[in-house]
Amino acid sequence: MRSPNADVNAGKYFTFGGFLDAGIDMKQGIPDVFSCMRREMQEETGLTISNENLRLIGIVDDLIFCHPEFSFLSYLDIDSNSFRETTWQNELSSLTFISVDDVHNFVATNNDRIVPTLLGTLNIFMKTT
Repeated sequence: MRSPNADVNAGKYFTFGGFLDAGIDMKQGIPDVFSCMRREMQEETGLTISNENLRLIGIVDDLIFCHPEFSFLSYLDIDSNSFRETTWQNELSSLTFISVDDVHNFVATNNDRIVPTLLGTLNIFMKTT
């Protein structure tokens, strides 16, 4: 859950991510969203993720802040207990782990507390699993 003091989406369920940095996330003048996601995960969690462990599952329009959100699945080489030890605390007030089997229930019971773009991503995810 985002910190209640966050500038954007305060107190709502969200996930890791950020914005494309034109000075870093470009390959021969073309935006590289995989580079962006790897960089954001490194910055926000301290984890290094390879392209092989990232899967782009969709793009969701943020109608509030007017930009596209690229939605990725990240396969991690660590378990949830080890993940709790990473640097995610810089971005969130708490971390919630949801099993794949419980995503439908989580969305149904927390719909009003989930940032709309994450809700869109979770809906895409539920259709692909």
